Amino acid sequence: MYSNTNTEHVVLLIFWMVVVLFITFHIQSKNRSIYIPNQTVAYAAIRPNPSSFGITRHQHLIQDKIILSLEEHDDIHKLYQQEKDFDNCSTVSDTIQNARIDSFPLVALASFPRSGNTWTRHILQIASQYYTSTVYWKAERHKPNAPYFRGGEYDYNEKRGICTKTHSGDKEVIDCFSAGAILIIRNPRKVAVSNVMHQKITNEDSRDDELRTRVQHIRNNTDKWRSRSLGIIKRWKNLYTSWIEHAKRVLVVHYDNLCENTYDELKRILNFLNLPINGYYIQCAVDLKPCHLHEYFDFQPDYPDEYDELIDKLNQTLKDKKLPPLPTYSDHRSRFIDDQNKHEPRST
Repeated sequence: MYSNTNTEHVVLLIFWMVVVLFITFHIQSKNRSIYIPNQTVAYAAIRPNPSSFGITRHQHLIQDKIILSLEEHDDIHKLYQQEKDFDNCSTVSDTIQNARIDSFPLVALASFPRSGNTWTRHILQIASQYYTSTVYWKAERHKPNAPYFRGGEYDYNEKRGICTKTHSGDKEVIDCFSAGAILIIRNPRKVAVSNVMHQKITNEDSRDDELRTRVQHIRNNTDKWRSRSLGIIKRWKNLYTSWIEHAKRVLVVHYDNLCENTYDELKRILNFLNLPINGYYIQCAVDLKPCHLHEYFDFQPDYPDEYDELIDKLNQTLKDKKLPPLPTYSDHRSRFIDDQNKHEPRST
């Protein structure tokens, strides 16, 4: 009797082992693309191989998620556009996670202030479903936008964030980021104006009036503006030059390109970070957080002649390192619109 019972137990054990092996084989099969209706995670991604500099992905980063390998990520983009009932983008911001300690290598998200760092963090978090971090975590965890960047609740050295915000170009800061940096570079003319326009607004209800006052102040103080804007572009050029020359590895992202082609630029950034390319989440990031180019009335300040020289020097540094050169900043002034005339018909 006991012998028969033991035999039955052995048979059942073998049976379930075969079932588990069968299921495991199918889950881990490569180059499979599966369409799962009515599930947000249907657009999942290839699990990337470790990069050449030795990042090892931790298994816990993908627990409780369906991972589907896809040969062509662009097909996901097309499928998303066709299947509008598949769109659950309203909830993707709620599912962003804080990773565990030592989940990611230290990669900087470096930029000069007013170059799109905050917006880039927003879309990266949606696209990756993990929070970014910041070197300013002690101060920024108390800011009004802190709930959107919960990675900033922790010391960035804990390596919970997929990348870390910084506006510093100091070499000691650069050396902290052993896995390199993503550089967001924006037209310095627009950066200079944005720095003035986005200083603390004292009353949101009178925002436009305050901005008009600032515009008028610059018009009435041309010499002071030219001196200040020259200081801004010198710091702009020095910051990026320092990162290009000292960082372990660099991905250059031009702000104009990120605004105009957000989907493909996000794929580039995620690939640099050695993260899954998830077409569904990327498209949700594009839809939920589109790029907004601020336009400030009929404001066309003069810029010092040194601007062009400094821009050319940074551009040459990029070329020497075989990095993407700067876009052609042909406007030579920030792009502005006269809000009183923008609805009038154009003269022919």
